[in-house]
Amino acid sequence: MEITQLTYFKTVAKYESFTKAALELHITQSALSRSIAQLEGEIGVLLFDRKKGGKITLNTDGRFFLQHVIQMLNGLDNTVAAVKERAGLERGVIHLALTEGIYIRHILHRFLLDHSNVQVNCTFLSDERIKAGLDDCTLNFAICDHQIYGQELEWTLLCRDPLAVMLPPGHPLITRRSIAAEELRNEKFIIRYLGAERENPVIRLCQKAGFTPRIVYKGTEDDLCTDLVADGVGVMIVPRSLYLGRSNAKGRACTAAVPLSDDFAFHKIGIMCKPGQFQSAAAKELLARISSYFTALESQKETH
Repeated sequence: MEITQLTYFKTVAKYESFTKAALELHITQSALSRSIAQLEGEIGVLLFDRKKGGKITLNTDGRFFLQHVIQMLNGLDNTVAAVKERAGLERGVIHLALTEGIYIRHILHRFLLDHSNVQVNCTFLSDERIKAGLDDCTLNFAICDHQIYGQELEWTLLCRDPLAVMLPPGHPLITRRSIAAEELRNEKFIIRYLGAERENPVIRLCQKAGFTPRIVYKGTEDDLCTDLVADGVGVMIVPRSLYLGRSNAKGRACTAAVPLSDDFAFHKIGIMCKPGQFQSAAAKELLARISSYFTALESQKETH
């Protein structure tokens, strides 16, 4: 007994006609009749009453058998759909977390253009929520600027992302190939607010350089931060990947960015995941794209 036979039987039962069923199934009437006869022979029961003139009707055994065939075929369809969704071939869902300072909008944009049926849920989360999401498998993976420790969690370093300072047009340092952080001690700073639970790495970097930054704006709005720099309100220290990502997304450089020369002026970018967790085909591809992008940055030496 084959699935095809059961599909044929369901269609013949629907019309109680070999002629109409054969038209829908795009096979010859004789081939369909032989398939149903073979099915009846295999189960040892007649499913249709044959009448004069080639008319058929579903009998009592046939109606009972039809109920179970419909349940089985529907169950099979649902199972196939679930497997495809789980594999990311149709309506796959990817749950991704980021820590602040990670910029992958341009990667997500390209990925979703290529895979319009995949849903991506991307959220900035605290270390605690990332750890919890990976532990209970509600997150596929996370892209972080530091390792988050957990008994079953794995950290893979992708790159050491150098820091650069975004400067407004006409700034005296804008033509420099690099700048030491100490040279920024008299500047006004625009910085991102990372939440009360996290120390801002820009403040820590400035303190390592021997000064406390004068902050004129601290907030979460990326576009506002960039606009404030462009208008000369202050300077902003950002990861090189963030600056390049924004430039790629906009199709042009939003402001000038000059690399910092200090050996401590970098942050790490890596992947946090739970080994052994199932990853759909879509999740694997997105992860591969993100990994490839940041790994490539490691070999690039100049800020564009």
